[in-house]
Amino acid sequence: MLTQIDSIFDIPNVKNYFFDMYGVLWNGKQLYDGVADVLMTLRQQEKKVFILTNQTALRQTFIETRQNQGLIYQIHYDDVITSGDVCLQAFQSGICEQATGKTDYRLFVLGLANPALTNEIQSHLTNNADEADIFYISSLYGDTFQTLEDVFIPIMQKGLLKNIPAVCANPDVFVMHGSDKILAQGAAAKWYREHGGKVYFFGKPESITFQYALKRTQSTVTDSVMVGDMLMTDILGANGIGMPTVLVTQTGMTGYDMCRQKISLTDFITQQAQQEKIPVSSLTPTYLLPQIGLAIQK
Repeated sequence: MLTQIDSIFDIPNVKNYFFDMYGVLWNGKQLYDGVADVLMTLRQQEKKVFILTNQTALRQTFIETRQNQGLIYQIHYDDVITSGDVCLQAFQSGICEQATGKTDYRLFVLGLANPALTNEIQSHLTNNADEADIFYISSLYGDTFQTLEDVFIPIMQKGLLKNIPAVCANPDVFVMHGSDKILAQGAAAKWYREHGGKVYFFGKPESITFQYALKRTQSTVTDSVMVGDMLMTDILGANGIGMPTVLVTQTGMTGYDMCRQKISLTDFITQQAQQEKIPVSSLTPTYLLPQIGLAIQK
C-alpha cells in the first residue's frame, strides 16, 4: 500500500531534505508555484534543504544561474550537489586513466561542449572521434531523437567496435521542459550500455552520487529523505542506499507518463520494474506527494 501525504511537512523524523530539481522544484522554465515558500519554511524550521540534481553544471554555476531565476542560495536551500560535481571529482581522481589503462588517453566529447567539467583534462581532449580512447557523452544538440539517431549513434557504433569506454554525468533519459518531455543525454548513454558499451555513470541513481551527497552535507540515510519525480533515478537510487523517498505525482516525469498512458501508479511502477528487470520494491517510494508547492504547513 502506497502512503499518500498531503504536504512535505507531514514526514516524521527528517532533518535533511534532498530535492531533485527538474520536475520537482523547476519545470524547465520556471519554479513551480509555492516551491520557494515551502523551501524557506523548511529552513525556518531549522531543517536542512539540499538540491541533488543530475545537472552537469558545477555548483557555483548552478548557484549563480538559479539566483537569477528566483532560487537563492542560503535563503531557499543550504547547498546543491550536481552530477557535474561528482563527475569532476572522478576526472580529478583518474577515472579516465582507469577506464582506458592509459595516462596519455584522448577524450572525445560527444555532444555539446562542457568546458567547466573538462577544463582540468583539457590537454587530453580531441575533436576527432576516431582518435578517442574514451567518450564523454554530453547533451544532445536540439534534444531530439533525430540527433540521437543521426549524430550520436553512428559515432557510438564505431566506439563499440573499438571497445571504447564512455563517461556520462547525467543518466536522465528524459527531462521536463515546461509541459514538454525532451530527450536528455542519458538516452545516448543508455543506448551505448545496452549495446555492449562500458559506461561510467555519475548522477542519480548511482550510489557513488548519493554517498558523495551524504558526505558533503554531513547527513545520514536515517535522518534524510529524497524527494523526486523519476522512478529510475531519484527513487531507485535512494531506495538502494536505504534512504526514505517521496515521489511527486502531479509534476515531473512520472506524472507526465502516467497521464499519457492512462495508467495507475501501481501499474506504472510494475511496468517500469519489468522493463528494467529489477524488483518492484526497488522502485516503490516510501511516500507519495502530489506536488511540493501544494500546501504550506497547516
